[in-house]
Amino acid sequence: MKRRLIAVIMVLALLGGFSAYAANVKVANATKSAATQSSDRVVASLEQAIKLALEAYPGTVVKAENEHGLYEIRIRTDKGEVITVKIDPADGSMVSFKRKGLKD
Repeated sequence: MKRRLIAVIMVLALLGGFSAYAANVKVANATKSAATQSSDRVVASLEQAIKLALEAYPGTVVKAENEHGLYEIRIRTDKGEVITVKIDPADGSMVSFKRKGLKD
């Protein structure tokens, strides 16, 4: 009786471990798919990069330039924060983000 109970517990433990592994793989694949979909846009011009940056962080563009193959856009928000976003023109993904505090 004890052996049968131990065998059942071990089988359930193995099945539970496999289920957890399968769930983690499913979540990882979904995350990878979402990341790929969000960066499937090509940004051909600095103006398009500015539009993307302003959609994500509304404010006034202080500086925008192509620096080392990336579009760098600096935005001042209504609260006085300065946000710097770098966008990869190849796929439209934001590769860098920096926020400086409120102005006094």
